[in-house]
Amino acid sequence: MPIAQAEAALARLGRLGAEDALCTPEGRTQFRAAVRAVAKARAAEGAEWPNLRGMLDGAHTPDALETTVLAAVAAGVASPSDLQGEARAAGRLFTLAAFLHGQGDTLRNGLRAACVEVMALHRTLVRASVDMKRMERAIERAEQRGDRARLARLARDAHEDHERFRRELELGVARIKAKLDAANAA
Repeated sequence: MPIAQAEAALARLGRLGAEDALCTPEGRTQFRAAVRAVAKARAAEGAEWPNLRGMLDGAHTPDALETTVLAAVAAGVASPSDLQGEARAAGRLFTLAAFLHGQGDTLRNGLRAACVEVMALHRTLVRASVDMKRMERAIERAEQRGDRARLARLARDAHEDHERFRRELELGVARIKAKLDAANAA
């Protein structure tokens, strides 16, 4: 698939609501083909896509599509092998993130009954992972400069972010479990 066609397909999926598109076999096939094409073309240009290193260093803010791609990999809708270079290794890490949060079985089983909710939860996991890594880097820089006031603000912000993400994840898992329970009862 040519890069322009792949980027157009990814953009279309983004406009349609990637979760809905990724919850059908046809949508997943189109999405994965487009991701592979864009990742390959970007690698040929010498660029990493999605640019995880830039996300973690704070030099790059992921757009909705990059977040969706990483969430799709983490959810098992796409595969780390669809990516290139460092992004492929990062995809493996995001795949493990759900298991580290103790919800791997719920998320994996939820793909059948609650695909949209699983994708939304994985987007939250990706955002949380990137935000926490950025916060760690900001704290390191403030410590190196000896900026106590900034350290205090960052510590407060990190705590608030952690609590917000924890609530989002708990709510997301509860939604998935409710859909799974309803599907099992039917």
